[in-house]
Amino acid sequence: MKTGRRGRPRSTEVDAAIERVTLELLPERGLRGLSMEEVAARAGVSKATLYRRFTSKRELVAAALSAIRSAQPAPDTGSVPGDLLALFEREWSAAKRVHNVTRLAAKLLGEASDDAELFELAQQTLVAFDRRAISAILRRGIKRGELRQNTNVALATDILHGTLIYRTLVVDRSPAGVPPSYFRRLVDALLAGIGSRR
Repeated sequence: MKTGRRGRPRSTEVDAAIERVTLELLPERGLRGLSMEEVAARAGVSKATLYRRFTSKRELVAAALSAIRSAQPAPDTGSVPGDLLALFEREWSAAKRVHNVTRLAAKLLGEASDDAELFELAQQTLVAFDRRAISAILRRGIKRGELRQNTNVALATDILHGTLIYRTLVVDRSPAGVPPSYFRRLVDALLAGIGSRR
């Protein structure tokens, strides 16, 4: 029985180069100004190689942005403060690895004002701190008895998430500019309000 020939395995070096160049160009070009030709040239690959991997620049950008953050479960250190601080450290480290990440976020979110698909993509991949993970940590804290039973998880998530996004994009303009002690103060301030009175 004949079997079809398998193609050559994709080069991880080529994939990494394409991802790196895409993330370097996006803060300057945005999705609208980005071109597949420029990405291919800067990454040192042919346009054919690039188009074999991605059929459009939107697909290319989606892949590059998704690679910033890997899907991981919420940390479980045994306490809400420990879980939140571990999550923040993980997400902050991922954000700091991306060149000009705050300008990248601002550029794409600005372009996304009239592009619902791009907005969803930028929100899911660029807005630091996984909202789902924060909510999971808070709900786990309620079950443990660390947090009040009537805690409004959605509102508490907004407080943590929104404060950090504001601090990153508006005040410090960079994840590296936010001192680690700020995380602890923010968590302590929130838990003072929603912590259990056991």
